[in-house]
Amino acid sequence: MLPEIIYQKASDEFGVPVGVAKILGYKKKSEHIEEITSESYKNLSKELDINWIIAECVLDGNYKQLQREIYKLKQTNKRLKSELSIYKRAYDNINGKGNQHKTKSSKVHTANG
Repeated sequence: MLPEIIYQKASDEFGVPVGVAKILGYKKKSEHIEEITSESYKNLSKELDINWIIAECVLDGNYKQLQREIYKLKQTNKRLKSELSIYKRAYDNINGKGNQHKTKSSKVHTANG
């Protein structure tokens, strides 16, 4: 253990709080790793599709427009209950109605399971 004055000097010099973590428990790495089954992967498909839409909008520079469109759809359209359907509709509204949305993760799902 270092004297408390050392922690205070480091905190003042770097402008961040400094402390010591107390270890509460220890587990082996194999105990933390969980096997992802095909059933659990299929449950992630909607989240992966949403992440793909967000990534596409970030790459295209349309992320702010996507968030505005999502907010507007949540306020005005109460029929859209699913988070994925809201994101798909917002993505289609930004890129034009003629642009059919095809999710990338559907190809991944069919390849893995």
